[in-house]
Amino acid sequence: YLADCLRSLKDEDAADFSWRLHLAFNGFEDTGFVARIAAEFPDARSFYRRSKLGYTGTYNRLLAQTDACYVLLLDDDTLVPKGTLPAMVAFMDAHPEVGIAGCRTLNPDGSLQRTFGRMLTLHAELLHAMHLSTYWPDHFYRDLERWREVDWLNGSFMLVRRETLEAVGGLDEYYYTFCCEPDWCLRIARAGWKVAFVPDVAITHVGGDHIINMQVKSFDALMRAHINHYYFFRKHYGLLAQILLRPILSTGAVLRLLKFLSLLLFAPARRAEAAPKVRAYIRIALLGLMPRPWRLTTELARQNAARKKNMPAEISPKTLGWCSHLRAIKPPAMPTTSMIKICSRSKFRV
Repeated sequence: YLADCLRSLKDEDAADFSWRLHLAFNGFEDTGFVARIAAEFPDARSFYRRSKLGYTGTYNRLLAQTDACYVLLLDDDTLVPKGTLPAMVAFMDAHPEVGIAGCRTLNPDGSLQRTFGRMLTLHAELLHAMHLSTYWPDHFYRDLERWREVDWLNGSFMLVRRETLEAVGGLDEYYYTFCCEPDWCLRIARAGWKVAFVPDVAITHVGGDHIINMQVKSFDALMRAHINHYYFFRKHYGLLAQILLRPILSTGAVLRLLKFLSLLLFAPARRAEAAPKVRAYIRIALLGLMPRPWRLTTELARQNAARKKNMPAEISPKTLGWCSHLRAIKPPAMPTTSMIKICSRSKFRV
């Protein structure tokens, strides 16, 4: 999807702003593809790392590379129509109270994709555990005629203001992925900024089946998602809320365990989906009994530690045919919008 995404951006132009493109190839081994991308998009500044930094670690390294007025975090499986960037920049200029904004996101068939959600609270966790609601309830999406303040945005498209970034900081790297967007948006809101959804600007998200919605999840992905919830509550709501969260997540895990155990035993066609979930939900149900349920498992801690060993390398034009220079599309005196992009074409095992 990356080449199509970049081609959709290639013709973007505006008289009143300039933009720069940063690419990070994170946990990516197809050097031939990397070279082809560099040749087709020579204005992009590219960074490469064979081992995975995770969503948060990679973006934080790229955030440190720019001093632009606005920074856009954009998934590689998106298509951005011409005029999207100027429209979003104009919105942010007109609403200085907004610290971070997302736009309407469509599936390839034109249907709406749910990209803002309910903040993680005990009430939301209870509804989710009992299968009574989700973090993206239907009534959130009934009136999308004008921009609105929301709890948090999906990371496929997030435009953040430079002043907000400097005041709040980047993404919390403990998360690696999962819950990092609610964490960031909550910190931004508590710092006095608004989190905005802008429905009159639209992009297409080709890979809309985000890993949180995939049927088959790895054991590590499920473990990290629940551990991150414990960490989120401990960080933002304190000890009492984290204690109350334990029976909620454990009960939800038991209910899901029973569901997937029955699939494992009686539905052979769904055993590939059920097997990792049965193993994970047993562990997740027991997390509530642990003294520190927010602590990472050995494997997850190893993944987090790996991101600290080395910074992503910036590749020179002499190696692999990469082009790593920056060239402003417009005169640098104009305000700058920085495009930050992660390539994750290879399978991402959390």
